[in-house]
Amino acid sequence: MNKIFFSIILIIATALAARGAEDVYNPIAVGLRWEHSVVLTMPDGRTFNGTMTREITGTKVIAGKTYFVSYTRFSGLPGMQPFTTYRRKAADGIYAINGFDPKKREYLETALPLSVGKTWQAVTDDTTTITVAAQEDLTVGDRKYEKCFKIVSSADGLSPSGTYYLAPNIGNIRDSSKQGGATFEFTLTKFTGTK
Repeated sequence: MNKIFFSIILIIATALAARGAEDVYNPIAVGLRWEHSVVLTMPDGRTFNGTMTREITGTKVIAGKTYFVSYTRFSGLPGMQPFTTYRRKAADGIYAINGFDPKKREYLETALPLSVGKTWQAVTDDTTTITVAAQEDLTVGDRKYEKCFKIVSSADGLSPSGTYYLAPNIGNIRDSSKQGGATFEFTLTKFTGTK
């Protein structure tokens, strides 16, 4: 009997560890903070250098589900207003709600588990097709990040299209995207974990 009980505990622990390993690319917890340098190139060729800071500030219940509140603000970039995104993690992915959406529509932001070749769609006012293109090492500044997922997104409307990289236990470390004729280059400069 003890042997059976131990086997069941071992199976459960292995499954939880595997599930945790699937999730390490999308850390979500109150207190996490990402700082990025940003280069914004306008359609007319003008270039602006600034910063973006994203921080998970708390939680909020929307339609009976608990979401993490992600607040993003910018400095040095004309026309870039702060915004809030609500995110929750489920077994099949990370679901999000844009704070500026008056309808509070939830969409699949990231399908889990991530694997090369996986494709999904984020549907709001338009449809963005997202594909995990590769897993590779990436150097950002003076730091090398191993086993990053390279993710490519393509929108059929006003949402941004581009390429971003997710690093284990950190999330987005580099992002290159286009929206409305402008180009954005985001590069992680600092990540602060929970205490």
